[in-house]
Amino acid sequence: MSISFLNPALLFGLVSLSIPLVIHLIHRRNAVVHRFAALAFLLRTDRRMVRRFELKRLLLLLLRISILLFLTLAVARPVWQASEAPVDRLPRDLVMIVDTSMSMGFTTPKGTLLSRALRMVREILSDLSEGDRVAVVAVDDRCTRLLPSLTSDRRRVIAALSELEVGQAGTDYSCALAEAAALLPGEEGRRGEIVLFTDLTLRAFQGLSLDPPRFSDPRPRLRIVDVAAGIGELPNRTIAEVRTDFVRRSRSLGVEVEVRNHALTPAHDVSIVLRRNGGETILSGFADLPAASVVRKRFSFIPKGKRDHLRFSLEPDRLPVDDAYDFVVLSGAPIPVLLIDGDMRTNLYASETFYLERALYPGARASTRIVPTVETPQGLDPATLDDFALVALCNVTRLRPAIIEMLERYVGGGGNLLVTLGDRVDPEFYDRQMRPLLPAALRGVHEVEGEGGDTLGVVDPNHPLFSIFRGELARPRFRRYFFLEPGGKGNVLLRFRGTGAPALVEAREGKGRLFLFTSSIDRDWNDLPIDPAFLPLVQQLVHYAVGEPLERDLPHGVIHHPLERYLSRELAGLSLSVLTPDGQRRTVETTEAGEHALFRFTETNQTGCYEIVSPPGTKGIPPFFCIH
Repeated sequence: MSISFLNPALLFGLVSLSIPLVIHLIHRRNAVVHRFAALAFLLRTDRRMVRRFELKRLLLLLLRISILLFLTLAVARPVWQASEAPVDRLPRDLVMIVDTSMSMGFTTPKGTLLSRALRMVREILSDLSEGDRVAVVAVDDRCTRLLPSLTSDRRRVIAALSELEVGQAGTDYSCALAEAAALLPGEEGRRGEIVLFTDLTLRAFQGLSLDPPRFSDPRPRLRIVDVAAGIGELPNRTIAEVRTDFVRRSRSLGVEVEVRNHALTPAHDVSIVLRRNGGETILSGFADLPAASVVRKRFSFIPKGKRDHLRFSLEPDRLPVDDAYDFVVLSGAPIPVLLIDGDMRTNLYASETFYLERALYPGARASTRIVPTVETPQGLDPATLDDFALVALCNVTRLRPAIIEMLERYVGGGGNLLVTLGDRVDPEFYDRQMRPLLPAALRGVHEVEGEGGDTLGVVDPNHPLFSIFRGELARPRFRRYFFLEPGGKGNVLLRFRGTGAPALVEAREGKGRLFLFTSSIDRDWNDLPIDPAFLPLVQQLVHYAVGEPLERDLPHGVIHHPLERYLSRELAGLSLSVLTPDGQRRTVETTEAGEHALFRFTETNQTGCYEIVSPPGTKGIPPFFCIH
């Protein structure tokens, strides 16, 4: 039996045991003798009382010392362990887990934390006995066995350790412990041991599973070695996020960079530099970072070309891997959209296209390339239709035959037409004169009973149109909408939950697309225009119709996790080239996935932006995706 203490430093409290002794000595005084003949017969009784008093004081001294002794030992937290002398003589099966996550790249005067951990591993290897066996597991957000099984060959282990490098991901302790459990066979006559070399970052524990791995009996001993012990604070600054807002009419781009200071000390005049992929410096600035803070810094510049691959960089610190942030800006040409307002009012707020126009272009600092133009049916020039990427008929009563004919040619030649309904629509005229421009015939208006109204439901959440939504479209309430005749052409994208009636229908017509929204695009029949989901929905619809990704919807992923993207079904079977951040080329083939095509890229082993090279003339595939 052996004893150890979890808080041995608190044993210094044993010094307090001298306090009762000092008090005892202070109060110990010799009695003053006064000779008095008449009291001589009491001397014998007095001596007996003195002896009893001295005994009482002695017991009180021992009690005080015992109380202080037990209190000191209690706070020092003693631990009793059975003697391990016989077990220590058994051969060991040792699994060493080496943390290779991003934070292990923190530099010290003697190298990185990873190099420090490897030195500790080699020291343990040098102390192993003849019959001991070793395995090594490298862990970041994945677990990798450096050797397939336990081995007694020290040279193989050292050679495998020399290939370890700092990764760019987090740490998964659960995965590492499960891998160690699989490596330890639990053979009789051998003792298992696991040693984890890590810097004990907080995020590694946040995702730790509460279900421990199953170890064989007897359970191995687990020892955790803090490789950052004795170094002190590990200050670190990082770029957490970058936001852009494309300012169309000024040709400039507003960029807001979010910088985080994880240290408990402030940093002053930290340089922030924006460069293009080729290394050209665009702009630079400085920021003061208070302790443990988040600071946002705003810049603006003019993008170069249709696609601009950019990188924000901080002044290098002792963990340089997270001092940069890659992102892509798609400036490109404007997307002209024609809005035909069938209910134009002198009060602009009451006009049919008021909310739609402002959602497509919210203002001078809007992050959009959409350029809306509003026209009335009477003032429409059919010859100008080809100048627009999409035409929207908004609550239009009737159209001249010449305009209907031009719209049919426009859609057949590759144009896109959106039809929204309302109280001014003449269903008989639409079904008789405009049937080729509708995915389905109109049947009649449905009035929703009750005060709540009906809500929208997404038919296929994987559809590219809804890739940026996570249930937000269920909020708006609809009071009225048109029913459609069954058996129409095209696909239903949105339905009303109450009746199951189509809300948004898409159909192919020639080389173009038809879209039919069965309610109004203003507030007459619903409150969709004042819901936060309205702006991204209509912008996403325009970009989806013209086959270009929405700027804010460029795919982003996490390192070591597959990136998936649903595309239009006709893009299935395409062979695409992907250029990785280090210039390597990978080939990916899109596959069919129900009503869509699926792009799935698994080799996300580096942070940065990956370029997708599509066949000439292909639309609807994002040109870049970035991994962080």
